[in-house]
Amino acid sequence: MTPELILALALTAADASQTEWIASHPVHHCEDNALMGKHPTQAKVAGYFAASTGLLLAANQVLPADKAKTLNYVWIGMEGGNVARNLALGVRFSF
Repeated sequence: MTPELILALALTAADASQTEWIASHPVHHCEDNALMGKHPTQAKVAGYFAASTGLLLAANQVLPADKAKTLNYVWIGMEGGNVARNLALGVRFSF
């Protein structure tokens, strides 16, 4: 595993934790991801992040190294932005 992939996975785990927290506090927060809906269940959150993590890992196995590195940097930017925005909104981590 490359450092970029490790960071992408760590940020995905952080986003998943925050999304689980959002799901358990529907009165105070709602989810912005249209695939999950405004008030996803814990099962929907778990399924979404299992699928997205699996996709990232699979892509890193099949893509050439330079393309995988680019994907990982895009993923880091996306997940890093999600985590930062959630923190700014007062969203906590569930772990």
